[in-house]
This record gives sequence, structure tokens and C-alpha cells, in this order.
Amino acid sequence: MANGLTKKREDFARLYVEYGCASEAFREAFPASRRWKPESVHRKASELLKDVKVLSRIEVLRNKRAEKLDISENRVLAEIAAIAFQDVGDLEDDSGGFKGVRNLKASTRKAIKSIKFKRFLDGRGEEAKSVEITDIQMHPKLPALEKICEIKGITAPPVSQRPVQVNISVKGKANVSTQH
Repeated sequence: MANGLTKKREDFARLYVEYGCASEAFREAFPASRRWKPESVHRKASELLKDVKVLSRIEVLRNKRAEKLDISENRVLAEIAAIAFQDVGDLEDDSGGFKGVRNLKASTRKAIKSIKFKRFLDGRGEEAKSVEITDIQMHPKLPALEKICEIKGITAPPVSQRPVQVNISVKGKANVSTQH
């Protein structure tokens, strides 16, 4: 092959990038190994991951994949920054309720880990009102800030001086008119 690898080694590199599992990639690239003991497959796959030509090919394939998927350092940092610098105040509308997902900025939506909606009737009979509770869980800020520090080479404060992590859950109520 043009890159100096046999077809099977090229297949291994390609499959390793695709699967992220050396043993699985080895079994598929070298079909005879499917009858081997798992330890033997693992050992041989590990040996291939130490081969300079195989490692070089894996790096090329990863870079091509990242380029194809538009995974750049800036894009990754922007995603992490959306979590690290989130402002839960951006979730609220002027009346103190939840703005709704479509009304949030993209950076705010990226910082949301999960949203749960709960609708129920509050009260009985004709006085019952439909109530909606929105439970929003944000991704934790501290791991995102630590990752940014790591990427940018900024020294984080010692663990003893860090703030306590607090999970934030925003709940909003909205009265929803019902059709009878």
C-alpha cells in the first residue's frame, strides 16, 4: 500500500479509528484471530498500536475524520465554554418563568444536560388549573472550567481552595389554559 502498511494493518488502523477498540478492530482486520483467546488478541492488538507506521496512519485517519466532522480546537473549546460560562438567568423570561427551548440562545441550550416537563391538574372541578413544571438540569461548570484550564495551560487552584460543586435545578410553573 502507498502508506507502507499491509492491507490488514491498514484495515486495523481504519477500524481502530472507527470502533475505538483495538481488540475489536484486530479481530475484524485479522479474521483468523476470532478463534484466539481474548488475551492473545489483546496482546497482538497492543503490539500493533506500538508500530510507528500504524500509529502514523491512525493519526492521519483521525485528523481526516475530525476535519470531515468539523471538529476543531476552537469548536471544542466553544462547546466547553458554553458549559463553563453558563448563566442560569438566561433560562428565565421577564415574568420569572422558563423561556422555552426555542427562545434560548444556542450557547445556553448547549449547557443544558436535561429537561423534564411535567403537566398536571392542580385543584378539583371547575377550579382546577393545568400546571406545567419544567425541571432543567445544567451540565456542571467546574469540570468544564478545569478542562479549559488544562487545554489553555492555566493552573487551577488547589482542590482545598475550590468552591463546592452545587447542582442547579431550575423549576418553573406556567399556567396553561385548557380547552373544554
